[in-house]
Amino acid sequence: MGFTDKAKIEVEEALRVIPDYTEAYKLLGRILFQRREYNLAFENLRKAKILNPADMETHYLLAQVFYKLNAFEQSEKECQRILSENPQNARALFLLSLIYAKKGKHGESSEAFEKATSLDSSMVEEEKLKMTSEGNLKDE
Repeated sequence: MGFTDKAKIEVEEALRVIPDYTEAYKLLGRILFQRREYNLAFENLRKAKILNPADMETHYLLAQVFYKLNAFEQSEKECQRILSENPQNARALFLLSLIYAKKGKHGESSEAFEKATSLDSSMVEEEKLKMTSEGNLKDE
């Protein structure tokens, strides 16, 4: 049993004890995302969002899940929600650049990518490396 399996069991137990524990739903969504169980990740992140709609981290995690599920419109909406609160959020801008590329909006993609890079170039490079190693980023 790996670390994420143990963590998943502990989080599920916490939710049995405290069913409205927002952070537990968010953590479970993150674990399921790492395990590539995107539909289950969505269900748990949706619950976290319902319990705490102001949490921008949950919006970002949902945007990632939607992206993986090829639900680019929903992913874009989540990114735009984050950027309405913080236009300088480099992670949301980077993800938005990928969404725009998938949608064929190359000008907007370049603009979002350049802005993300100017805000946090090391994060952009880390995200690119992570996505390349997962086989999710080609020459976009």
